[in-house]
This record gives sequence, C-alpha cells and structure tokens, in this order.
Amino acid sequence: MGWCARLGVGVVAAWLLLAALPAQAASPRVVSVRVASVRRDPATLATLLRLRPGELYSAERADRDLKRLYATGAFEDVRLELRRVPGGVALLYRCLDRTFLERLAFTDHRFPLQTLRQAVGLEAGRPLDRDRLAAAAERLRALYQGEGYPEVAVRLEVEEIPARRAVAATFHIRPGRPLRLRRVRFEGPLPVAPWRLRWAL
Repeated sequence: MGWCARLGVGVVAAWLLLAALPAQAASPRVVSVRVASVRRDPATLATLLRLRPGELYSAERADRDLKRLYATGAFEDVRLELRRVPGGVALLYRCLDRTFLERLAFTDHRFPLQTLRQAVGLEAGRPLDRDRLAAAAERLRALYQGEGYPEVAVRLEVEEIPARRAVAATFHIRPGRPLRLRRVRFEGPLPVAPWRLRWAL
C-alpha cells in the first residue's frame, strides 16, 4: 500500500508534516523529483533542488529544497508529495502560484494610459494585490474628479482565470459632464488689472 507525505510552507514559517517512515524504509532511494507549477517552468524550478534522483531520501534536505522554492516569492504555498514507487520514492513539489494580474483595461482613454495605471497603482504581469485592487476604483474616481469630472462613475469588473492563476481587471468609466469655468468676476478694489488676474487663473 502506498503512502503520501506532505511538506507545507506558510507565509511566516515552514511546517514539516512528513510522517515517519517504517524502520526498514528509513532511507529509501529517490527515484524521481518533479516540480508542478502553472505559471513557472518546472525545468527551471528543478535547478533549485539539491536532492537528486539516485540519492538516499533525506527529510531535512527535502525541507530545504521546499524552502528554496518558496523563497522565490512566486508561490503562495509549496507542498511536497512523497510516494512509494518501485525502487524507492518519488518526490513531487506542488507549487501554488501567486495570483497575477494578467490584464488591466480601461474603457475611457481621455487621459494617458500611464496616468490611469499610476492612479490605480496596478500593473499587468505583476502579482495581484487584492487590497490595492479593491481600492483602485476610488483612486481612479479621485483622478477624474480632480480633473473636472465631478459626476464620474467607475465600476470594476474582475474576471478570475483559475487555470492560469490569474485575474483580468477592467475599469468601466463613465466620465459624465465636465466642469467648465464659464465666467470669472472680481469685486472690490483690485491691486492689478482684472485681465491679469484672469490670465493667472
């Protein structure tokens, strides 16, 4: 009967959840080592591992390899599945990729795209900060209001893409009527000519 052991890494510390092997199988030989990730190249990730096929299994070395994978910052969690196979054990590191912002779109482009991106504080292709995303609509609304669009309405549409551990965000913007200054009138004694004051505005 086969068995499975897991190693889990959290945000602050690592937990060793590997069950003790029977005495007669205390040091099985490693038959294979694989890394599973949705967004990252498994072959590249495998170069971080030090425990290789053909070597005797060591829980301490496997734990260090797991921590190396987690230390890349690319994953929310890393787990090791350890299974008995003919000739020894097979190691599979399952990496839960961090959610990325795959696409960032705006339906109104009266301001430069870079200005809109800076306003929301988000960038496509980067790990997703959900708190920042939740507050982005209000920051975008503040940008438009500051530029003379007091009636602006902003709606955020978020599309989850589980297969790629990604999110697509679209900001639907209705600017509304712009605020226009039609007339300026000065009252009382003026130190300079009115046209100079209007020009300064």
